[in-house]
Amino acid sequence: MTTTLPITQLTPGSPGYPASLGTCGPALYARGNLRLLERSLVGVFSSVRASGAAVLRAIQWARTVAKDSIGIVSGFHAPLEQECLGLFLRNGVPAIVCVAREIAAYRVPSAWRPALDAGNLLLLTSFAAERRVTSATSQIRNQIVVSLANEIVILHAEPGSKTDCLAQEVATRGKPLRWLG
Repeated sequence: MTTTLPITQLTPGSPGYPASLGTCGPALYARGNLRLLERSLVGVFSSVRASGAAVLRAIQWARTVAKDSIGIVSGFHAPLEQECLGLFLRNGVPAIVCVAREIAAYRVPSAWRPALDAGNLLLLTSFAAERRVTSATSQIRNQIVVSLANEIVILHAEPGSKTDCLAQEVATRGKPLRWLG
């Protein structure tokens, strides 16, 4: 089992750098299967708090996705996002986890290692030396997720939350946006 995969740096103009981030995008640092960046991706977001009904809708949607052959991209920070990630990884759904800090010292959860070894997981960040997740790094991470995704799915957004504001911003960009609850 892989314990440490090398970190690859991608810069604008370099092979494998996502075109969706443009020619002036940030440097990216990646660990895992870089080919996942070539897939059609669905960006996933949720507020930290979600009702039982929202959880059920999200799990039902995640099970449907597991039958499709699409990739998922998210920060997988909120509990509902994490729950869906577990389902995705157990079912072989390719996933890109965008982290809001450096990945050099990032400890990959043991439950993720089989997906990382199988090439179904990519850890991605734009931070070379940020040790802690902050509100600012989370906002940057979320913008990268939005840029990489072909479509955005909001699992749940509390009214007035940062997730709700992000969804409204995405809607103004004209990117496909689906609300589950």
